[in-house]
Amino acid sequence: MLNFDQAEGLRRMLETPQKSVFSFLSALPENERSGTVINLSAALAARGQRTLIVDAKVSAYSVSAWLNLRSDQTLLDVACERRTMEFAVKELSSGLFATKISDPRHDGFDRHDYAYRSLAKVFDIAASRADVVLVDCDLEHQDRHAIAAFEDSKILIQLSPEPASIKAAYAIMKRLQQDTGLRVFNILVSNASPAQGELIFANLANTAQRYLSVRLDLLGCIPEDHQVKLAINSGRSVVEAFPLSKASHAFARITDKLLFSAGDRLRYNSASLASAHYEY
Repeated sequence: MLNFDQAEGLRRMLETPQKSVFSFLSALPENERSGTVINLSAALAARGQRTLIVDAKVSAYSVSAWLNLRSDQTLLDVACERRTMEFAVKELSSGLFATKISDPRHDGFDRHDYAYRSLAKVFDIAASRADVVLVDCDLEHQDRHAIAAFEDSKILIQLSPEPASIKAAYAIMKRLQQDTGLRVFNILVSNASPAQGELIFANLANTAQRYLSVRLDLLGCIPEDHQVKLAINSGRSVVEAFPLSKASHAFARITDKLLFSAGDRLRYNSASLASAHYEY
C-alpha cells in the first residue's frame, strides 16, 4: 500500500498521454487478485502490448512477492539513485515487465524527502516505455491524500459472486466516488459463468446508479478453471501454460475489451513492435 503523502505526485504517476494506465483494485483474497494481475498482464503482452506491472501495495502476498522481485527493485530506489531503471524493472517474459513503488523493509525516507518528490518523474519514465501499465493498488484508510491519484487512471474493480466480495466492491466504489468524484468503474467478475456474472453485474450496476450515481461497465467474467491454479503453481500464466483453457479465452476477451474500453482506443503499434526495442 502507498505510504507517502504526495497527492500531486501520485496524481501525475497515474497519467500518460495514451490513457493506458489502469488501477486494479480487488475485493478478493490477495492470492487470487495477484493471479488475476499476472494473467491479465500476460494476456495484454500476448496481444502485442508492452505491459508493465506496478505493485503499489507490497505485502507478503502481493504480486511483486509472487514474481520474486527483490526488496530493492523499486522505483523509489531509482529516484534515490541507488539503482538503475534497468535493475528496478524486471523482465518476466517477452513484452512483460514488473516493478514496485517502494518496499517498507528498506524505505527509511521521510515522505517529504526529495526522493518522494522525484518518484512521480521516475514513474513517468517507466510508464513511457510501456504501452499499458497495470497498477495493483489498495485503498489505505489512513491516507486520504493518496486516493486522489485514482482520478487520472481507469479503474478496474474485481469481485466474485460471494456476498462479502460484492459488498466490499461496492464499498470501494463508494469511497472512490465520495473522495474523487469518479463516475465510471470497470467491473471484472471472477469465479463466475457469463450468465452468473452478468446477473451480479446488473444488480450491482442498478444499485450503484441509484445510490452513487455512477456508471459501471462490465469488463468480463472469468470462470472457475483449475488450470489457472496449475499454471500459477508452475510459475506461469494460464495464457502461456494453457492457451486453450476457458480462463485463457476469458482473459483474451477481457483484454480486447480493456484495450478499447470507454472509447479510448489504445495503440497496437505493430510497426514499432517490429522495428523498435526499448531498454529499461
